[in-house]
Amino acid sequence: GKLYGRDLFCDVISRALSLPDIIGDKEFQSNEFVVQLGQLVTNLLKILCTNTAWQRRKLGKSLQDWSTISIQQLELALKREFGETRNVLADENMCMRVSKQLLVWSQEHTYWIASRFLILGFELDLYSPSEYCMVYWYMHVVFIKLIEKMQLRILASNENSRRKGKKKKDHSKDSVRDTPFPSSCLLLQCYVLLSEGLSMLLAALRKESKSFQSPSIFNTEQERFMQHFDLLQKAQIPECITYYSFKEAAAQAHMADVMKYNFFKEIQKIIPSLKGSFASEPEKLAELRQIEQVAEHNRIALNIINHVGASDPKLRVSFEFTHHPHFAVAVVKRS
Repeated sequence: GKLYGRDLFCDVISRALSLPDIIGDKEFQSNEFVVQLGQLVTNLLKILCTNTAWQRRKLGKSLQDWSTISIQQLELALKREFGETRNVLADENMCMRVSKQLLVWSQEHTYWIASRFLILGFELDLYSPSEYCMVYWYMHVVFIKLIEKMQLRILASNENSRRKGKKKKDHSKDSVRDTPFPSSCLLLQCYVLLSEGLSMLLAALRKESKSFQSPSIFNTEQERFMQHFDLLQKAQIPECITYYSFKEAAAQAHMADVMKYNFFKEIQKIIPSLKGSFASEPEKLAELRQIEQVAEHNRIALNIINHVGASDPKLRVSFEFTHHPHFAVAVVKRS
């Protein structure tokens, strides 16, 4: 398949990573794992063209396919494919470098799919208020990993560009430290802060005011956790994350800590610089205004809760999606 009927997917991937010129050879294009990546991208584009419910279902099932790609498989495939025929790729360092970049690229897309899978749950009303805490906690972990992979990909891509434009002796060991990250990373950082702020606020309310717990006679909290995140858990996205990780994090949440870290105020510091970066993108600007409103309303609600006291029996806190489809706003009332 070709993107827009014009570009081979292996070429699209190669350009996105600024891979060495030799990677454009037909041997690379026919490599089994490169072909596999191309097929995964093709399927992903098809999935994103479907309706929300079908899209989420298919995205969840595709996570297993994306997560099975390992660096050992990629490196061995490249060595086997090119090692005997291409002197320039016979060097293990080249094989390892290309393998790592392909792996990081696939991992970045894996975490993007996982984040998309989670946020679509809000659009489909799949989460109850008592489950918002675990959902936002999982989202915050996934967003952090997505930023990490995005930054690794950008660093590697910039390094490849420098290798093409300079001789090795011109390289500075500290050059990567000065690499500017795009606004998309900062926008993801806003998602991280919103998710972590909401999860900690909800966890503190659960502990101090006994709200948003809703025990069920039909299933336990752990069973609901697996119901929502089973596909991510099977694909180990992220690794070493379990229900007990969530329970431990929730148990350590206190209203004083939520006030101390003030996640919502940190978002308000980031937004102004993003507005300038996205000045020519109306949709991004509209979302930034939504995020800004969510952060402002939650900051005010947090101050009220802290002032009145989360344990006040007259305090009533609910969460509504009045400003953003995926990030809730706390509404505080006194009965």
